[in-house]
Amino acid sequence: MFCAKCGKSIDDDAKFCGHCGAPVAAAATGSSFTPPPASSSSSSSSSSFGGSDASATAHDAADALRNVNPSGILARVKAILLSPKTEWPVIAAESRTSGQIIGGYVVPLVILSALASFIGLALIGTTVFGVTVRTPIGAGIVQMIMTIVLTVIGLYIDAMIINALAPTFGGQKDSLRALKVAAYSFTAAWVASLFSIIPMLGILGIIGALYSLYLMYLGLPVLMRSPADKAFGYTAVVVICTIVLYMLVAMVVGGLMAMTGFSAARMAGMSVSSASQSSTDDAAAGVLAGMLGGKTDADKARMKDAMQQLQKMGADAEAAEKAAKASGGDAQAAAASKVDAAQAMAAVGTMLSGGKDVKPVDFRELKGLLPTSVAGLPQTDTAGQNGEAMGMKGSSATGNYGDSAGTHVTLEIVDLGSMSGLAGLASKFDPNVEKESGSTYERTQRIDGQLVHEQYDKAAKSGSFDVLVGNRFTISAHGNNVPPETLVAAIKSVDTSRLAALAH
Repeated sequence: MFCAKCGKSIDDDAKFCGHCGAPVAAAATGSSFTPPPASSSSSSSSSSFGGSDASATAHDAADALRNVNPSGILARVKAILLSPKTEWPVIAAESRTSGQIIGGYVVPLVILSALASFIGLALIGTTVFGVTVRTPIGAGIVQMIMTIVLTVIGLYIDAMIINALAPTFGGQKDSLRALKVAAYSFTAAWVASLFSIIPMLGILGIIGALYSLYLMYLGLPVLMRSPADKAFGYTAVVVICTIVLYMLVAMVVGGLMAMTGFSAARMAGMSVSSASQSSTDDAAAGVLAGMLGGKTDADKARMKDAMQQLQKMGADAEAAEKAAKASGGDAQAAAASKVDAAQAMAAVGTMLSGGKDVKPVDFRELKGLLPTSVAGLPQTDTAGQNGEAMGMKGSSATGNYGDSAGTHVTLEIVDLGSMSGLAGLASKFDPNVEKESGSTYERTQRIDGQLVHEQYDKAAKSGSFDVLVGNRFTISAHGNNVPPETLVAAIKSVDTSRLAALAH
């Protein structure tokens, strides 16, 4: 086995590390970060970033986001920033899926970071030589959403780079640990970027980015088990690849902005006539709604309304700024006081749903769709919840089934709610994956128009099946000591027609 503190190989029965002297049993102490509850489709395998492909990971991430633990995130942020040398061993010892890491930690921080940047540039603005320049609301929203999505994608690619380079620097490949290194190293950059709510302090983001590199330098030997003397070279190569990666992300964001019609002139913040502005808002609302699944004129109207809420905040901030300047007060503070972050997040939630008037189905109705038995296994208990976090609404219901022989199945129905727009966008890529390793097989395919993910270990007789219904709901079955046919039967026991009819 390996020491959780220094990452070096030690005897299986060792009580102390012969390299750093750390007690083996006490090496993993630090923050008390409690991850969100695991999804029923979670897997402990690390062969493919937590044992999940994109479909299962997205399900895990959505579940973790609904159950996000703000105090836990804060504890982890403080620990990794203030005492990284003791926190990395704690992270190494944690058992979390890639979906839990992304949904329960990364996405909340990235959303806050992107929202802070949006508020700073589009609502408060940057004052240069007495002139305040603001990014137009429509362009800012598109840029914010694209940045969130592409940052998460970039994080996975960064983790793949870290994992691929591990043997080169004397380390051991482990995709889940590589994702941990990438996710928690960038904490400093995301936190520092919150200062971009005051654009003139945006330079602090550079300091945060540099500190993130130091965190990576400390984390690579512990999680990837590379020798400490090779950590600098390992970090340097990863950084070079990361810089190239994020240059490409910036180019993609810029390219997509251009493709959706937001030219450089529009982003310059120039004033336009009310008729022209209305036309621009209509075009932006139509583009965003279409990208995220909105279809009707009502969806576009709600998208436009959300944009206009943010525009009003910007106008109020501008008025407060002018009044403060006239009275000799703090113009930036006055502008910031008029920006309601909660209202902004609610507007963002509306936009992520594609402007659809998404009202998550009450968990009691979802529980009503759970069968009383699955393949002869009686129902032992049920649970459900409605939730909202950071403007994202959703609900879920879970049923457990089993017998005295150790056969167990968990069936879960989830209403993705505000995340349905992103789910629909992801499904458009039509992933088709199939792979086998030993006794385990995994595949993702589209069956009868529905995206289906299945993973099963023939030797352990355990696995999971997940189905995306109408780009709005997921049905998941996870079982132990059961054949795959039982999991299929569990999925089919839910009336998908009734489920789809519950969508508001």
